Amino acid sequence: MGIIIRDGEGETIGVAVKFQNYGDKVQLMTEAALLALSFAADLSLYDIMIEGDCADLFLALQNPEKCLAPFGTLVEDIQWRASHFRKVVFSFTNSLYNQVAHVIAKEALKRNSIGIRVEECPPFLLNSIQIDNIWERSCDFLMVG
Repeated sequence: MGIIIRDGEGETIGVAVKFQNYGDKVQLMTEAALLALSFAADLSLYDIMIEGDCADLFLALQNPEKCLAPFGTLVEDIQWRASHFRKVVFSFTNSLYNQVAHVIAKEALKRNSIGIRVEECPPFLLNSIQIDNIWERSCDFLMVG
């Protein structure tokens, strides 16, 4: 799985790469969201947006009512961790607009451990970030894939 943290201007703050080869899309995206929240807390971020391309998960995260889906307990875990931030927005993003996170996730498949970089973009990601269309944000955001 891959996570990129950017500031409000789209500049890379950090990148996390974690190898995980089990689970369905919802479980993988849940694990990525939990890792993103932990990473954001470690970086002392308070206002964040988490974007991902798993519609079922992100619709459940946006709903204030209890999730009765099989992955409902995972949604509760994410919401509990998110409650420790000043502001968290969960946003579904089409996979076409989440390519940087997918490049990171593909890199994760080559590793057997977690890799984290702060304030430095890893070389394998430079081209994707340059191609990516970065727009202005009002908070720091994380893309998970």
